Amino acid sequence: MKKSMLIIGMLCAASAAWSTLVTDDFNRADVDYTTDTSLIGPHWQQDGTTNKWQLNGTGGMIYTDIKVAEAIMYNDELATTSGNGTNFTFSLDMAGRHDDTVWLGVAFNYQDGENFYAVRYKNTTDSYQLLARVGGAWSSVVGGVASEVFTNETLYTISITSSDPHEFTYRIAKAGDDSLVAVGTYNPSDHFDGGYAGLYQSSTGGADAKFDNFSLEVGPTPPPPAEVVDDFNRADTLPSSNTLLLGGDWTQASGSPNEWFIDNNSMNLATHANPAVLYNTALRTGTNFTMSVDVLAKTNDVWTGVAFNYQDNGNFYYLRFKGGTDNYQLIGAVDGNQTAEVLVNLAASATFATGTYYTVTIASDSPYDIDFTIVETGSSTVLNGTTNIVDGSSSFTGGYAGLYSPSAGGSKFDNFSLQGPPGATGYAGWAAGWGIDIGAETADPDGDGLLNIYEYGQGGDPTNAANQGTSPEFGIVNVGGTNWFGYLYPQLADPDSGLSYFLETSTDLAIGTWVNAGYTVAGTNVTGGELDFVTNVTDTVDSQKFIRLIIE
Repeated sequence: MKKSMLIIGMLCAASAAWSTLVTDDFNRADVDYTTDTSLIGPHWQQDGTTNKWQLNGTGGMIYTDIKVAEAIMYNDELATTSGNGTNFTFSLDMAGRHDDTVWLGVAFNYQDGENFYAVRYKNTTDSYQLLARVGGAWSSVVGGVASEVFTNETLYTISITSSDPHEFTYRIAKAGDDSLVAVGTYNPSDHFDGGYAGLYQSSTGGADAKFDNFSLEVGPTPPPPAEVVDDFNRADTLPSSNTLLLGGDWTQASGSPNEWFIDNNSMNLATHANPAVLYNTALRTGTNFTMSVDVLAKTNDVWTGVAFNYQDNGNFYYLRFKGGTDNYQLIGAVDGNQTAEVLVNLAASATFATGTYYTVTIASDSPYDIDFTIVETGSSTVLNGTTNIVDGSSSFTGGYAGLYSPSAGGSKFDNFSLQGPPGATGYAGWAAGWGIDIGAETADPDGDGLLNIYEYGQGGDPTNAANQGTSPEFGIVNVGGTNWFGYLYPQLADPDSGLSYFLETSTDLAIGTWVNAGYTVAGTNVTGGELDFVTNVTDTVDSQKFIRLIIE
């Protein structure tokens, strides 16, 4: 055997989200002021019979001549019914037509003339409002002051977006140059789950306003958050280092002699010599996650807690408390130093009583910004005075979550829960878990010469050039008295990884062709962890042979 070579292959795939878009630029034949909205357009409806609207060829707009206190014209072609009326974007251009202080704006999540939301501004002033109309009365009114006076005959664009239930982001900007006049979020106390969108005006004056460029886009119902829940309600096991006995997604820190076991519907750890972490590989998170675990204060003067943003057995965060004391700590283990970053080391408001469960909750919605609470299970009283820390050293974004116990007496845990953002699977889900945009499968964000598809398929870290995952191993092996060339490669154990692995061989790199042949899969070592290992053998008859691993 003169030479061997490892070459990685890849196959890109993409998926597209759908949405429904309705627009109207009102560029059609003029009509006189009318109460017949079918003349305005087939999907336009008004909430009363006394309001007057007009299609005007001057720029192709809707002109109004409102004679009542409230007027709405809404489009019934598309409703924001998706996800409690979330996941939509709505925008409309408008301008006051004379110097009267007329209110004009947008209505959305419209139910009927007495129930809707509105964002409106008062022409020739700097006042704007966000309101909920409930049962014909104004409720949840929020007032604001714009950065400038809303000038007569100037077009402004009001846009509303929503991605969370009953929370809306609003923008008021000058149409054309997009210079902001007001921006913010609105979460009214009165909730309408979906509805229609349209034009809003309030005036008892003369020719009042004009509107243009209606746009409403509604996306699909947002997928539910990715979630892993384990109440450990299954058959008891004896203490073992085989985490397959504990549940297929549980893995202990590599190289640890720890012994975990299921007992009485809880996860337990026998007395052990070294710090122990048992983490769950079903969901890897970036920022924007919440985890909680019920942790028993089992023994006096013994620490116990949770691990999160787990990278490997030497790099992770952990939050722990000490039974029989009021001590709690939030620490970052870095490069094997278990106390490299002592971020919080404080006293709680009460002693952590032995024999009592405490619920530890960790949450994060931005890099290195960690919220944490410790409460007695079943109580809402937070025992830790400090509940937030921003890690200035910026150690870990993303990783796995699980259970932590230091080198001391045994530990006991129950009701593990981990929730991340709506879950993409395969490469997309893995890529989303690093806290930064690592790019496509063909990108190499850490500059280590390995593409993201390789990092993914081999268990590497695309943000750390020093961690390239587990590389294949190869060499001469003797099987039944015959020398073979053995080639061992890792593969993701997750059946939903979206990857397939195989080898290709060639006898001449210059003019030869690669074929998926000339080798035999001898077996797969199912480890119960993140990676399994596949053994392949090929003969040594040829004077030279090249082998490459393909990941698609």
